[in-house]
Amino acid sequence: MPANKVKFGLSNVHVVETILADDGSASFGETILKVPGAVDLVMDPANDAEPFRADDIDYWNNGGTPGFSGTLEMALFPASFKIMCLSFKRDGKGVLYEPSPKPDKHFAIMFQFKNDANRTRHIIHNVTFGRLSIASHTTERPEAPITESIPMQSSPIYVPALDEWIDQAEMDEETDSTVYNNFFTTPYIPAPAESETPETPETPETH
Repeated sequence: MPANKVKFGLSNVHVVETILADDGSASFGETILKVPGAVDLVMDPANDAEPFRADDIDYWNNGGTPGFSGTLEMALFPASFKIMCLSFKRDGKGVLYEPSPKPDKHFAIMFQFKNDANRTRHIIHNVTFGRLSIASHTTERPEAPITESIPMQSSPIYVPALDEWIDQAEMDEETDSTVYNNFFTTPYIPAPAESETPETPETPETH
């Protein structure tokens, strides 16, 4: 595939619940939810933690990355998102309500940018969502839709196969086509390169 030169457009936002193990590694829930109406997504790198100072030097630094923090803006967050990601419930009359406190849930969020040559697909791991604001205003002429935004932040996950912590992954023109095509059905965690099969030495002839 040709290489991208610019990026624009946001679409195909999907979320899937992440189950974290004690070592920080991740597995995923069975339901991958597509959230229609993507408007804007901004995730800025969180500031690295300050090193611990002692003996008048940088005495200790954990070397880790704190992930990202940002905002997801959608035309409207559907009830399916509120129930799955924000722990909303329905009562016996079908009314949605927000319980408090809510369970601690983690997600992977997947999306793509259109680009000029081909679509770049991204996954950000270990995302937690904040709360939705309630806002509206009187009708204007011409009418303009009122979007909804939600704050979110992410933290790295541990990948045992790599013995590394990762924040995100992205698929571009060099990505394996099977991995690229299955991106929104199989949440991706980077894998080590396949080792080459050693050549079998020839058996010397016997006389």
